[in-house]
Amino acid sequence: MKLSGHRKFQHLKWGQQEDAEEFLGYLLDGLHEELVHSIREVNNEQISLLLETVADNETKLQIKNAIKIIKKLNNSSNGGNDNDNSNDDDDNEGWNEIGGGHKKVSSKRTVEIEPSPIKTIFGGQFRSVLQIPNKKDQSITLDPFQCIQLDIKADQINNIEDAFKQLNEPEQIPFKLNDNKEVLAKKQTFIDSLPDVLVIHLKRFSFENVNNGNIEKLRKKIEYTHKLSIPLELFSNWRKSVNRDYKLTGVVYHHGIIAEGGHYTCDVLRPMTVSDSSRWIRIDDTSINNIDEDDVLSNDDDTKNAYLLFYQKL
Repeated sequence: MKLSGHRKFQHLKWGQQEDAEEFLGYLLDGLHEELVHSIREVNNEQISLLLETVADNETKLQIKNAIKIIKKLNNSSNGGNDNDNSNDDDDNEGWNEIGGGHKKVSSKRTVEIEPSPIKTIFGGQFRSVLQIPNKKDQSITLDPFQCIQLDIKADQINNIEDAFKQLNEPEQIPFKLNDNKEVLAKKQTFIDSLPDVLVIHLKRFSFENVNNGNIEKLRKKIEYTHKLSIPLELFSNWRKSVNRDYKLTGVVYHHGIIAEGGHYTCDVLRPMTVSDSSRWIRIDDTSINNIDEDDVLSNDDDTKNAYLLFYQKL
């Protein structure tokens, strides 16, 4: 993928600092779109040749399903008809969920995305549940994500687990009923599915001073570890058995005391090879050095702050 000239990066200027999380989002979205476009162009003969190179049956099935969905969505966008709806495996992601006694207990809306290797690696899904007073039905929305943004501003948040638990805290939001009466509904966010590579964005930049409108950087220390287990209470009831264990593979740091400037560096876990064991390296522009794994967690400089964390599923 060539960044210069790509429409997603046309607003970027050489030498101008950009937000690392925003840049990563543009990059992954751009790769996703290019891969989807390439898959659309694949013919049946090329698909057969590709599947012959894959030994694992589960991987073969994933490839077949991804190509099928993308081509189906492409036909729909071009006004084509698809008569295979009755056989689709995703019919269970419909509009109604059924409780005991086969009674409807909630309505569900799913935000559709086209599959690609990027979404397979980085894509997860939130489940937002809205409970309206005096209503039996719940309103459920399934939203995709490729980065979990964690608010760290509150005083009681000192580590990643604290921030995850706050993500799941119920919130009261105003809701207008059909008779225009306004009530307070309860909204709660759960994790419905986790990606193979989990990207965590620590929200360090916020409008701290509402008087002057400046964006200020939160330099508080947030503890994280090499092994992460997502708190069980964040998951939907029927997702409690999912694998929620991860290992740390990368950290992006922001250096500086202001949001408008600074510097980015990163620590990366190099995977094990035939001739070498896995080890951590620190990258600072063109400088690349080996570091101890403890150096990734310890930091006495309050102007160097972890901003993006990359965890790989165990």
